[in-house]
Parts: sequence; C-alpha cells; structure tokens
Amino acid sequence: MNEHVRYGLRLLVILAVASAGAWVAIAARMPLPWMLGPLVAAAVVAMAKPKVFGAIPVMPTTLRNIFIPVIGLMIGSQVTRETLVHMGQWWPSLLLVVPFALVTQMISFALLKKMGGYDRATAFFASSPGGVVEAVIISERFKGDPTLTVVQHLARISLAVTIVPLLLTLYIGHPVGSASGASMPDALNPIGLMDTLLLAAAAVIGAYVARKINLPAANMLGPMITSAALHSTGLTFALIPTSLVQITQLVIGASLGGRFAAVDMRTLYKSAVLSLPLLVVSLSVAAVAGLTVSMLGYNSVVVGFISFAPGGVTEMGLIALSIDADPVYVACHHIVRILTAVLFLPLIYRFLIAPTRQNQQSGTSGDAD
Repeated sequence: MNEHVRYGLRLLVILAVASAGAWVAIAARMPLPWMLGPLVAAAVVAMAKPKVFGAIPVMPTTLRNIFIPVIGLMIGSQVTRETLVHMGQWWPSLLLVVPFALVTQMISFALLKKMGGYDRATAFFASSPGGVVEAVIISERFKGDPTLTVVQHLARISLAVTIVPLLLTLYIGHPVGSASGASMPDALNPIGLMDTLLLAAAAVIGAYVARKINLPAANMLGPMITSAALHSTGLTFALIPTSLVQITQLVIGASLGGRFAAVDMRTLYKSAVLSLPLLVVSLSVAAVAGLTVSMLGYNSVVVGFISFAPGGVTEMGLIALSIDADPVYVACHHIVRILTAVLFLPLIYRFLIAPTRQNQQSGTSGDAD
C-alpha cells in the first residue's frame, strides 16, 4: 500500500471521527456543535495517539486553509444594508462595544500573562473577545501558541454559554436561550449561480489582496472585507449555505483538535481554572455595559448585558428571542465585538504589545553584552 493511499485512508478516518463528534455534540445540545464536537473528538484521538496506517490520523493543515476563507465570507455576510441602517440608529450603543471589549481584553491579557505564565502573543489572543477560530488564526500569525489559545477559548466558551443562561434564568424566573426551546429564524436566502460566483471571487480576490498588503489572518480577513462590501451594497443577499458552514466548522474543529497531541491533562486543568477569573471579568464588564446602555435609554439592563456578554451570536440571539428582546440589536453588538477583535486587536498587538516585548529583548541582550 503506497503512502498516498494511506494518507487518503487516514483522512477518511479523521473525517469519520469528526462527523461522529459533531452528531454527539448535537445530541448533547452543546454550543457550536459542528466545531466543538469534531474538536473534542479529534483531540481525544490526538491525545490517545493511535497509529492508523502508520501514523496518527489528523486533519491536514492544507485542507483547513482551503476552508478558512469561508469563515471570512460568513462574518462579512452579516454586514447587510439593514445592519448598517440599524447601526446608524444605535451607533452610540454600538460604539460602546469597542472600549468595553478592549477593557475586557487588556484585563484578561494581564491575568493570563501573570497567572498563566503565557507568552505575550498567546496571552493576548487567548483572551480575545472574538471567536475561537478567528483568535487562533490571528494568534498563529503572530507566533502565539495556537493549542493554548484554542484550549483557553474552549474553556471560556463552555463556561459562558452555560453560566450566562443560568444567571438570566435565575434573574428572570424562567428558562432562557436554547433551554427554553427558542430557535433562531431561518434567514437563509437562496444562493444562485451569480451569488456563488460573486462569493467565490470575494474569497479568492480578498485573500490575495490581503496577503499582498500583509494583513493579519489574510485568508480570513480579506474575504470578510470583500463579503461585507458585497452584502452592504446589495450586490448579493445570499448567505453561506448551512451545509458549507457546517463542513467548514467540522474541518477547522478537527484540525484544531489535532493539535492536542501535544497537550497534557495538566494544561487542560490549568486552562479551565484560568477561565474562571476571565469569565468573572468579562461578565462584570458586560454588567457595567448593560447598566450604561440602560442609563442612556437604548435598552434594558438585561438586553444590554446579553449584547455585551462573552457568548456566541447564536446563543445570545436565542436568549434575546426567549425574553422577547430585539435579536437584531443583540446580534449587531456581537458582530461589532467580533469585528473589533478581528480588525483592531492585531493592530494593537503589532504596534503596542509586540514592540514592548522586542524592546525588552533588546534591553536584555544589551545587558548580557
């Protein structure tokens, strides 16, 4: 049996493992089941280190890189003309997302660096208020540890989507979010041939231009910007098909899970413990943001809290629906949060955090001489 056949068989094995993980996660009602399920399943395989046709079955990095632009297209597709209109109405409230997100980021960064002993890049992007996939991609770009980054984000997401609905359930007096049986409205527009061509061109051209001008996470950020331009100008209203989003999450999740071959139980435990003070910080900041939004008269304290809480867009949208709040208001704030993390944090790290580290290294080198 030649190596190409073995490679193909190992790929089939890890795809089967990832698919099984996704379906288990769906049955268990986990958040982000198509990504977290495959991630956990692939991580278990990676940590067990079984030899299948001569090697440990892992998701190839090249396959992951092919699907990364889909994440950018998906984020960009949320920036529609309607979104921009709503953002124009709520702009003072939306502007608050940036400082509150940055406050959360910097406090969490300091805690991870001091308590966790992480290097600057890993501590900075592991405490990012954005999504796990985006944070890992950008962390890799700046030489952070992607494994520690994903473990820390997993702990944060798992705690956030569990604790936030529980806190609101206790406060309001009835179940909220997915536990209440609420579901997001199906806003998927049919995608035709022209839409497909436009989005494919957005992915290719966006990634190419972003790489040429040295944008961080170019394969994701470039398609995100071009997709946002297409959707906000009305050239297309099509969203990425659900099946493609699920496949993308499965591939990326399994790819991230494969990195756990180098992770031990002590690291997992440490990340879980560190996530607790980080969650306290983020929820405290969200509570202050909710009070601020209420004082300004834009929404209630609870809706403001949901809009700034560190959960996913889908889960926070479900909570909004279950308490008869405006899901568009909530979603817009979370979109701005993700855009803040993707657009601003790499610049902050590049121009403020990284130079400090380089200066310290230069100073140490000079003292040694």
